[in-house]
Amino acid sequence: MMPPRWLHRLVRWCTPSSRPDLEGDFLELYEEAVDSQQRWLTHLHWTLAALRMLPLRLIIPSEKYNRNNILMLRTYVKIGRRNLMKSKLYTAINVLGLALGLAACLLITFFVSDEFSYDRHFATADRVYRITGESDTGGDAPTHSAQTTYLLKPAIEGVFGEIEDITRVDVTGRLVEVGEHQFEETDILLADSAFFSVFPHTFLSGDAQALFDPSAAVLTREVAKKYFGTAEALGKTFEIEEKVFQVAAVVEALPHNTHFTADLYLPIPGITDWYPDWVLENNSGYSHYTYFKGPENLDKTAFADKLNEYIGSQWRTDMGPWFSVQSLTDIHLTSDLSAEILANGNQTIVYIFSATALIILLLAIINYINLSMAASLQRSKEVGLKKVLGASRLGQIMQFQVESILVVTAAALLALVMVGLAMPSFNQITQKQLLLADMLSPGLIAALLGVILLVGLITGSAPALFLMKLPTIKSLMGNVLTRGNNRFNLRNGLVTVQFFMAVTLIVSTLSIFNQIHFLRNKDLGYNPQSVVMIPLQTWDMVNEYETFRDRLEKESGVISVSASSSKPTNRIGGWRGYKTEGAEDPINCPTIVLDYNFFNTLEAEVADGRTFDREFTSDATEAYVLNQAAVDFFGLTDPVGASLTGAAFTGSDWNLKEAQVIGVVEDFHFASLHDPVRPTVFSLRAPITTFVTWVSVRLAPGNTEATLASLGKIWKSFGTDRDFRYEFMEDELRAHYQQEETVLQVLSTFTVLSVFIGCLGLFGITAFVMKRRTKEIGIRKVLGAPKGKLIALLSRDFLMLILIANLLGWPLAYYFMQDWVQNFAYQAPFSWGILALTGTGALLVGFLTILFHTLRVTRANPVTAIRYE
Repeated sequence: MMPPRWLHRLVRWCTPSSRPDLEGDFLELYEEAVDSQQRWLTHLHWTLAALRMLPLRLIIPSEKYNRNNILMLRTYVKIGRRNLMKSKLYTAINVLGLALGLAACLLITFFVSDEFSYDRHFATADRVYRITGESDTGGDAPTHSAQTTYLLKPAIEGVFGEIEDITRVDVTGRLVEVGEHQFEETDILLADSAFFSVFPHTFLSGDAQALFDPSAAVLTREVAKKYFGTAEALGKTFEIEEKVFQVAAVVEALPHNTHFTADLYLPIPGITDWYPDWVLENNSGYSHYTYFKGPENLDKTAFADKLNEYIGSQWRTDMGPWFSVQSLTDIHLTSDLSAEILANGNQTIVYIFSATALIILLLAIINYINLSMAASLQRSKEVGLKKVLGASRLGQIMQFQVESILVVTAAALLALVMVGLAMPSFNQITQKQLLLADMLSPGLIAALLGVILLVGLITGSAPALFLMKLPTIKSLMGNVLTRGNNRFNLRNGLVTVQFFMAVTLIVSTLSIFNQIHFLRNKDLGYNPQSVVMIPLQTWDMVNEYETFRDRLEKESGVISVSASSSKPTNRIGGWRGYKTEGAEDPINCPTIVLDYNFFNTLEAEVADGRTFDREFTSDATEAYVLNQAAVDFFGLTDPVGASLTGAAFTGSDWNLKEAQVIGVVEDFHFASLHDPVRPTVFSLRAPITTFVTWVSVRLAPGNTEATLASLGKIWKSFGTDRDFRYEFMEDELRAHYQQEETVLQVLSTFTVLSVFIGCLGLFGITAFVMKRRTKEIGIRKVLGAPKGKLIALLSRDFLMLILIANLLGWPLAYYFMQDWVQNFAYQAPFSWGILALTGTGALLVGFLTILFHTLRVTRANPVTAIRYE
């Protein structure tokens, strides 16, 4: 009895071709088995037996089949190389277009990979969390700081089972004295003893217990060599502000993809005298970063609720603070809080870059497919003849695929060269430290080989399948494409898609430029020009502030001097609770402690009342100035003279104290225009030296360098070991939009690249089309068609495709850009001129690309053209 057809075919397919006798054995054994057991059981048994022979089929293929395949593959490579060299121009266009697309994709892949790698090098990365401080100001934008109070760690240590280890972190700069040598260090990390348990490092000497000793220090290898000439530095000592530290360990430096940096580690218990009392004793002031190691997949929201409930039972919480929890690996891309240690990345930028890379790569692939489809028309007779001679369908498809893989491989090699050349400029734009050798991991190389194979197979299959579907007679006659033939509408569709993507990028780039231009030129409510900000850096200089201020004011190049408790160009980090008359509970509001003359120094406008004046002694303790947003926030209809009861720090505690509103200033923008103007209370404090940390100096126009040199001499005259540092307010305000500037630069580059790739494709397609229409153009010239009309006729179809691409790309780009500008509280109105400029530019570039071939064809001798074919 014969087995079912499906089972017979399965056995034949699974049996090695080198063992045809197995099929006969199977038939004999099947007849015996079907007589001795149920038929379905026999089918199951032999199905499993056939499948067990499949590995033999794969491992022991037919020697003839294997040998023929190798010979055919070698032949395909040889023929493919000849075909590519025969059409050098189109091969060059294909290789260049694909290489540019792959290079752009690789660069952005490196960038995105680096952004997602932040902090993941720590062995505990999935178990580390950061506690952040939050205060509800009652408005739409609560204050959310990366820092918490100094007292949080001792308050919760040992209370929660979820916390395995916990550490505070602070960053500072100090002058380090090693013997007779001095080193200005800006990246000193202060931490608790559990720091190296939470953040494991690679120890070259010493161990993770190093910070348990208050007088111990941990150095990186590079710093150890800088101080002592060798990494073998255990037991050696150095001084910071007359305090002696002994090296207890040496570690490898942290990689760049870490959200904090450190060259020198010191234990917090050994330097508590560096902090003022309000940091050490105040449970509502933000000063330190708090990290803990806990379980993986911790429910952060539930834990934060537990934490806040506990803190609420221990501390006064009517004025805050409240806490949130972040995963360590989320900090770099998703955290944009005030007082971050370093500037973080932006997830939106990563997505924009990823989308751009995909668009560029698709553009290059579409460009290649389109050119391959056009070039394949010249080979229609070859395909038709092979079909007549009996060539297999698979063999012909493989021929095209091998040629395509050769082109893609050449493009990939050229792309790697381009990436290596472009990497320094790309690093400068994106502020990265990427190296091609470091980024080419085995996984990425495997992915690149996979892309080469996949793109080669896809782009090679498209023209092959197109030609294989054509009737043999048409292929032999070469009559594949005629005017009006709908078979080649794919070409038009691909050209449209190319320019659709390019138009979308152009509109997006111009919209980003429009928004950045708007931000740079918006009236901030004060005059930042010629204002220099000077950090006081040490508590000794804070205590000397008033003397320092008086010395500065005597300089001829100085117009005015004042100070504030926070950097004027940063988000306001401090906040206090305030009660209006008749209110039961205080509400939180951002607060800045100022010195006299602050508003005059910034040239801010007074809307009502007055600002702080030395003639009114009560201003130092019993007066507030509000901005207009704060007036609205507190609901004050007649603010000047109104009473506010606010929190005042008196030695070691915060007490409520009543004061009077003496004036209102117009809203002005301290931070970037990503955020709206916050309601802000401005106050003086006595003594002022308890609070101010930044000095603002308005310089007289002209001779700025000489004035700054004089300010530096005054600074040094106070005997501080810190270098004189200053920042121009205008530069700092401009830095708020550095990420947007980066996006604009990268997107502009890749937009130009996308247009260039599109034009390369259009150039190649136009050449093929003009070649096909040579006879038609010759006849039209003989019949008297003017050159201008011929150019219009030949350009019309392509320009129509570009116009359609514009009409499709405009709405999509508009939608994405309207979504992007929601990141800003203040948005530039959309300029419809962008669409007009994009459309006109795309049509002009497209026309100039086409013009080269159209002029060449229209200038040709019509007799030669009529003889064509």
